[in-house]
Amino acid sequence: MTAIVNFLAHIVIGSMLLKSRSFRQSRHIYIFSVALADFLGGMTIPLSILETMNSGWTLDPYLCPVFLVTRHSMLLVSLLSVLLFTLDRWWSITFPLSYRARQSRHKSIIVLIIVWIFAGIVHVPTSFVWNSQYMDNGYKIKFCLYPYNFDPVYAMSLTVIEFSLPIFFLLVLNASIYVVLTRRRNATELRRSLSTNERAVRSRINNQSSCLPNCNCASKRCDNKEPRPLKHAKNHSSSELPAQTATEIVRNRSRSVDVGSTVSCQYSFSRKESDNLVRDFLLRQGMRAVFSVGILTMVAILFRLPYVIASLLDVFSFPVPSGTLLFLQNLTVINTMVNPFLYKLGNKSIKKTLEICIASKLEKTDKLGIKLTSMYSILDRNGKVSNILRT
Repeated sequence: MTAIVNFLAHIVIGSMLLKSRSFRQSRHIYIFSVALADFLGGMTIPLSILETMNSGWTLDPYLCPVFLVTRHSMLLVSLLSVLLFTLDRWWSITFPLSYRARQSRHKSIIVLIIVWIFAGIVHVPTSFVWNSQYMDNGYKIKFCLYPYNFDPVYAMSLTVIEFSLPIFFLLVLNASIYVVLTRRRNATELRRSLSTNERAVRSRINNQSSCLPNCNCASKRCDNKEPRPLKHAKNHSSSELPAQTATEIVRNRSRSVDVGSTVSCQYSFSRKESDNLVRDFLLRQGMRAVFSVGILTMVAILFRLPYVIASLLDVFSFPVPSGTLLFLQNLTVINTMVNPFLYKLGNKSIKKTLEICIASKLEKTDKLGIKLTSMYSILDRNGKVSNILRT
């Protein structure tokens, strides 16, 4: 059942990402890499269930290295892809202009290819060499686990590469994103308060000391001076055209007000408002991003940390039962089943694509039902349904 859920969930996520118009973005390519790695890692779940039910590895001993390489390599690829996704979100939030100018789908694909090759280099040689040595020496494999007990240095270095360093950088990047967004939110609140005060002061000044042309004010008198029409417009350039001016009398003193300057002030003020809207949108988008990567990081730590601790204890003269190690190893694979339900958190494009796919499937189902109903009514009119039921 778990393998079926893992298979269906990753098939749905992969098809949605491929159908999404925004798949060209780097973040969706990283999510697709996570989904593919989790899918391949989840395909080892039936073998783990069979090993648990039989209380040992009953399959071909030479199949054990393939099982170990597939599982641990895909777990490493999944974690490194989450790290790349978090790095992409950190770059887009901290340096948005540089991100929009330099981010490229081809660069993301090249980095992911390097990650997949690196995961294979880390696990393939050691797994096949160690297991072949044990089989040649007549070593009986009870459980298909990594033989860490014979090389503590390799076990420690592999733990640092597979778990400690990626988790450390994930925590640092998440903390940095949170700090940047907190400062940006405080700056947004300060800017809103200042803009509110600016509006109040501007409206007070406009009510007291400004008057546009063709206005009827009780306390002010406006005398419009219409420019004289040009008889020969062709002989004059556009720079010589007189500007529209209005004479306003404030406190028994007259002065000329340029209407164009008033319009430009209004335009600049509206431009400030649009900039504020853009900043608020980026802030909300950043909060969704930090929520998404934070959830992925916490779930990865929760499911992988127990196995790392148990394997290190088993290496450094604190023996852990093989059944416990097998259970904790299977617990790390459950992370691959949980991830598909976390991808759509904080990602509106995946949610929208899922809604569109469901709506299209329902629409096709409704059309099929209408066609079947119409065919049944036609057959019923001709009396063919009764003949079929009689036979």
